Amino acid sequence: MIRGLQGVEVLVGEGESSQDWYSQYHRFGEIVRRTKELAANHPEIAEFVPSIGKSVEGRHIPVIHITGPQLGQKGPDGKKAKVSSAKNTGKPQIWMNGGQHAREWIAPAAVMYMTEHLLKGYKSNDPKIKHLLDKFEFVVAPVINPDGYEYSHTGNRLWRKNRRKNADGTYGVDLNRNWDNHWGEGGASTRPSATDYQGPSVASEPEVRACQNYILKEMKHRVAGIDFHSYGDMILRSKGWTSKASRDESMLRKMGADMRASIKHAKKGEHSVYKSEMAAGLYPTTGSTDDLMSEQGKMWGHGWTVELPDSDKGGHGFLLPASQILPASTEVHKGLLSFLGDISKEHDKRERMGAEEWRKEVADESMALATKELDEADLTAHLAALGAELEAHELA
Repeated sequence: MIRGLQGVEVLVGEGESSQDWYSQYHRFGEIVRRTKELAANHPEIAEFVPSIGKSVEGRHIPVIHITGPQLGQKGPDGKKAKVSSAKNTGKPQIWMNGGQHAREWIAPAAVMYMTEHLLKGYKSNDPKIKHLLDKFEFVVAPVINPDGYEYSHTGNRLWRKNRRKNADGTYGVDLNRNWDNHWGEGGASTRPSATDYQGPSVASEPEVRACQNYILKEMKHRVAGIDFHSYGDMILRSKGWTSKASRDESMLRKMGADMRASIKHAKKGEHSVYKSEMAAGLYPTTGSTDDLMSEQGKMWGHGWTVELPDSDKGGHGFLLPASQILPASTEVHKGLLSFLGDISKEHDKRERMGAEEWRKEVADESMALATKELDEADLTAHLAALGAELEAHELA
């Protein structure tokens, strides 16, 4: 639909400095090479996995594992040696991905920025990042819809779906409506030409199956995950398929509020104004990544969707200029660190109390919050009715 747009940026090589690399958007192959290079440059804390599965058109979907070095077997000197594998360490695992919707170029760019800053922060002994990487293992997939992402560069800048050829001759399934969570229950379109087409069957798309299987089968110690999108300046928490609040609502609301505050304070003067809310508050969706992570994945820190901005002043939609990559990435990185800090605190609390007691406490706090809000809503309604009655009396 839209071809040859001005502003589709020229690529730069991986050898460029970090600042230069994030001054442009990159094609899928460049992102893969950069990810592989980052792992090679940080062998003690990163491991590149070339493929967790293939796309419809046969492109491999890579991930990178990142964590602090592990103490392994004793070396010749009798001391325990550090081993380089960052994969399946037994630590709590956190999933992050971008590029599920092809046209949202800022999501892979921001995920790459955050990945690089986790690695470089550890290497430079940043105490906050060192603490997080020593405690957690991160599994990052920068682009999980490689075919659609490439097509948004070469064919249609506003393409959203993957590149499946549908039975009616149209193309594409909305991957974020195809996951095995309440699929087909009304939060997506059944029309193949629609931008939110749910697909012919649950997890019909190889990209979804690859990521879903990796999360559920390979990540044995998963605790939380974030699916990065654009645009909208939003931090969306469970649940997305129903307006019924999660039993962990009190914890999730605090985490979202803390993340929002950290983004707000990331820069003085200019910053994006994020909103934190339940995902279903935006609009109900079924077959989505975040709900699968929360429910089938049983992540106690839940699955989240973060909608990145369309610039600090708005107005660009999906066509975010490359000049906004660093501002958007810098501030959401601060939000990520806040999120991870809250996950870390809850992890320690959970370890101290035991999972069952911790779960009960969070559920009780959520119930108390719901009761308070219901009482406040009843009081507001009562006062409104009383005011109307008094006004009617005065008029009489």
